Order: sequence, then structure tokens, then C-alpha cells
Amino acid sequence: MRALFKGLGLAKLLWLLCTATLLYAADRAALSPETVPVAKWLYAFALSFWGGITMLLQKFARGEGTERWPLVIASSVASSLAAGLVVFMGALHMDVPPMLNAICVFIGGYGGSRTLDAVFARLEKNIGEAKV
Repeated sequence: MRALFKGLGLAKLLWLLCTATLLYAADRAALSPETVPVAKWLYAFALSFWGGITMLLQKFARGEGTERWPLVIASSVASSLAAGLVVFMGALHMDVPPMLNAICVFIGGYGGSRTLDAVFARLEKNIGEAKV
């Protein structure tokens, strides 16, 4: 985590989180996927993607998943985006403050990717045992 802050710069991270306040300040009257502004969707997409890439880079640093890296990248990105966007919509409906929403979406992308990777590994193991 320290390397993430060192490479990214704390100022850039704070700027990224502060822009969430501006993007999430729109009216929350009727929340549905169609009524959420495109800027908020793009911001949530970027944060969940960033969370998934963070987990993916940590996985590659440990030496995991390097033999099938295209599949690992695709599954990690897809699962982090799915989890992050689910957290985003849930946080919007619960009227979570903008800064906390941004943090939750990032952590949702990171943790969702880790969780779904564990589920996929378990399914792969079960399918492999069923074939034998």
C-alpha cells in the first residue's frame, strides 16, 4: 500500500477523492441507472477499475496468475468493475456522502476482484475434480 501512495502521490489521490464531492453533488431525487449523470458513472468506473488493477498488480507481484495472464487480467478487470459498480449504486441509494462513496467504490473494486477470484478458483477446482 505504501508503494501505491509513493508512486501515485498523496496529492493526486486527494485530488481524485475531492473531485468526487463535485461529481456527486447533483440532485438525488429519483435514483435509477438512467438518472445518474454520465460523469458519475465514469468516475465510479475509473475508481473500481483502479481498485481492480491495484489487486491485479499485487497478484502479479506475488507471482500468481502469470502463466495465463490474459485470462487473469480479463477476469480481474471484469469482476472489479462489476463489484465496484454494484457498490456505487448501493451507496447512491443509501445516500452515502460523496467522499465515502468514492472510497467505498475503490475498495469495492479491489475487494470484489479478490472475492470473485477466490470464487472462480473454487469453481475451477470443483469443475476439475468433476472431470476426473
